[in-house]
Amino acid sequence: MKLLYNEDLLMKFIQMYELDILLNTVSINDMKLYELMHGDRVCSSGDEIDHLFFLVQGRLKVYTTMSNGKSLALRFNDPLSLIGDVELVTKNKASTTVECVRPAILIGISYSALNQHYISQPAFLHFLLEHMCYKLTSLNRSSSVNLLYPLDKKFAGYLTFMMLDSEKGVVLSKIPSHSLNEIADLLGTSYRHLNRVVKQFSEIGILERRRGELILLDEQKLREMAPDDLYLKR
Repeated sequence: MKLLYNEDLLMKFIQMYELDILLNTVSINDMKLYELMHGDRVCSSGDEIDHLFFLVQGRLKVYTTMSNGKSLALRFNDPLSLIGDVELVTKNKASTTVECVRPAILIGISYSALNQHYISQPAFLHFLLEHMCYKLTSLNRSSSVNLLYPLDKKFAGYLTFMMLDSEKGVVLSKIPSHSLNEIADLLGTSYRHLNRVVKQFSEIGILERRRGELILLDEQKLREMAPDDLYLKR
């Protein structure tokens, strides 16, 4: 993550999301602005975390990694979402990996500042509880998704969040085909099975495999293939 020294931009996001109201006259000195590019991580599973982060721009992917090295996608985060709220309350290490999939900006507040100035404020506590309940819901949801949805639906949903934006349309037109191993892992399947689905998507005109890349050909067909409620966002 890259630290940004831009007080005007920081104030813009504070006012946009009413963080000054949420935290009751928050001090700008307690806040830091961070920029992430595609592939950057906010945290990895097992990391010590000492900041609460507010995602104010971009999109993050959240996944968990098991002791056997396998990973599983849990959800995608859009603004305004929190990273580090569970760790703030439980004082445990990070249980998930949070990775940037679309250029993002975060506001960070140290746990020490939160505990000293803001943790007892009712509005903030309610906001914290709401987000933690959402994460519990998303964990239950991801378990159901991986048990009940066929792979073509899960893959379409994954591509929708990785490649499309509901307001701006297509934001990525291609992804490297060598990432299929990683995607198969995150969807809880094998590379061979996912490769068959990629071939299916090519045959119906959604994707084209060309020069080591998967090219998106038909945004509408992809959206129609992906269930609306596949991955909860927050």
